[in-house]
This record gives sequence, C-alpha cells and structure tokens, in this order.
Amino acid sequence: MMERFAEQYAAVQAATIDPRIKQSAERKRLETLSNDDHRKAEEFVRTMKPLYTSSLCVSADESPTCSQIFWDGDTWKFLQESSAMDPRFKNRIDSDEIWCGMSNQEEVGLLLDSDADDELEPIFSSDETLCPKRPRLTGLEELFEEEDRALKSVTAAEKTPIPERVQREIQLYRKLAAVPTSEDTLAWWWKRRDSLPLLSQLSNSYLCIQASSASRERVCSTAGDTISRDGSHILPEQVDMQIFLQKN
Repeated sequence: MMERFAEQYAAVQAATIDPRIKQSAERKRLETLSNDDHRKAEEFVRTMKPLYTSSLCVSADESPTCSQIFWDGDTWKFLQESSAMDPRFKNRIDSDEIWCGMSNQEEVGLLLDSDADDELEPIFSSDETLCPKRPRLTGLEELFEEEDRALKSVTAAEKTPIPERVQREIQLYRKLAAVPTSEDTLAWWWKRRDSLPLLSQLSNSYLCIQASSASRERVCSTAGDTISRDGSHILPEQVDMQIFLQKN
C-alpha cells in the first residue's frame, strides 16, 4: 500500500486541484499530504523492501531457501550451517566456527558408520572360517598376483584418515565459485557427488528441509497431499509419520 502511495503521489497532488472535488471533504484530507509525507513513504518502502522480498522467497514453492526466523542460538547455528551447504550462499559464511562445527559433525558421523559396520560383520560358520573359499583368479590375475597384493597393501597403508578427508573436501568446496540463485542446488551437489562425496552426503540432511516450515509444521501439515514436491527428499520414517498424523 505504501509503495502504491509513493507511485501515485503525483496523481494525488493533481487531484487536489481538480475542481470536481473543490468543495468535497476529500479535498481537505488530500491537502494535508505534504512532500515530507511522500519522502517518508519512499524511505519506508526502501527499508521494508528486503523483508518483503525475503518473505516472498521463503513462501515460494519452486526454489525455497533456509528460513529467516531466528529463535535461539542453536537455530541460528543451524541456519548458518544450512547456508554454508548451499553453494549459492556459501561465500557469505565467514565464521570459522561454523565450518569447524560442520567438519566435526561429518567426522563423528563417519566414525559412527565405521563402528556400526564393524559390529555388523558377517558371521561365518565354523567350516567357512577354517576353510575360506578363495575366489577364482583369471589368467592375468594369476600372472600379476604378487604385484596386486603388494599394491593393495600399499594402498591400505596410505589410506587417508577421516579428519583429513573431511578437511580436504571442505577446503575444495570453499574454493569453488558460488553459483547464481537460480541454480538448482540439489542438481549442483549431484554433479559433484564423486569429487565431494562426504559433503554431498551431508548436504542432504540440510537441503531436504523446507524453508517456510517449522519442525511441527513440517510434520503436521497436510498441504500438498501430505508430501509436497519440495519435501520429496525427506526420510522414509518422516513420510510414514506425516501419513500417520494425517490419517489420525
């Protein structure tokens, strides 16, 4: 409304000299408007324009970004991490604390996965343990069996530690050029899933969250037949939860 007033101010001024409203009560109301009111209206529009545009972006269905509602420190940190994982806005995050937190989070996740794999090692029978079956080698593999065995041992010894792998990917990711806001973030990460495998996996936990929804709203909302197009990357457990809440 204020933007409309600023645009139509000249027409309003012209209306004050219209003889058709010379004796009308509206003339007195229009005469009270001054150039100072017009200046204040323009300043108000300029001040509120970023907030208005942000609200439209968050409410959009095609390319939502992270929510700009800040409740507490944990939420602020999460939003900063989400922006860091978005290649469109990663250059806006200068805090080393955010990048270190993401590095630690990825390292812990990888260590937990490796521990789980160790616990879920296949259980062989006694016969299989005593006499494991040796895979049949091809003629070429038989000729270079010793060289292949030596190569595998060297590769295992030179295996990069998890913290170093994470730091290497973060440094590589931060050196990449930012992309325009019109770029599809999920498609961008999908193309780099081979060069940045660890961060690509971590990005899914952030980019699957809808920008215009809070936690409870995402679970309880029935808009878009429970699962909207933008929420199609959520976990199967969360999908079951939403369907259950909708039916009950």
